[in-house]
Amino acid sequence: MQQTYSTTNDKILFIADLLTEGAYTWYSANEHKRHPDPQSGYLEWDTYTRFKREFMTAHQNLHESREAKTELKKEFQRKGMAMKDFIAPVRDLLLVANLTKVQLWEHLVDSILQEVRMHIRHVSTDKGILDKVPPSIKMCFQTILSPGSTVEFETTREAYAQGQCQQKVQQGVV
Repeated sequence: MQQTYSTTNDKILFIADLLTEGAYTWYSANEHKRHPDPQSGYLEWDTYTRFKREFMTAHQNLHESREAKTELKKEFQRKGMAMKDFIAPVRDLLLVANLTKVQLWEHLVDSILQEVRMHIRHVSTDKGILDKVPPSIKMCFQTILSPGSTVEFETTREAYAQGQCQQKVQQGVV
């Protein structure tokens, strides 16, 4: 008699029982994705297809993963670099490098400009915000992107104002 698995969760649990060694270690580290996030209700593995895709990605060619991790280490926000220009290659490498959200968060915090880190701490009611890993990968990016864009805007506005002052001084207006 062929057994059927009626829910996504049943299918994932069946597969989990068959996993060994590295595959089981990966599953154990990601098992929380079977359950809705307590705060947002978001369920990362809402379909078996998503679970399967993530599993296959995690177990792709290890050489590709190592190369992506090496490339990711080279990605950091440079002075004058738009936050979106920093985030884009990190997102691209994230899938291949197969980072956990903890590893991603550590990379993002270490790789952004000091001004952005200071701004995040300044505007947050939680001064230890950068020491706490957000609940999802999406939130990791959002936590960095919005304040980073604000700092970028303020820096541009300040540079523009300084340029206007210099121009007035040169024209003898001031």
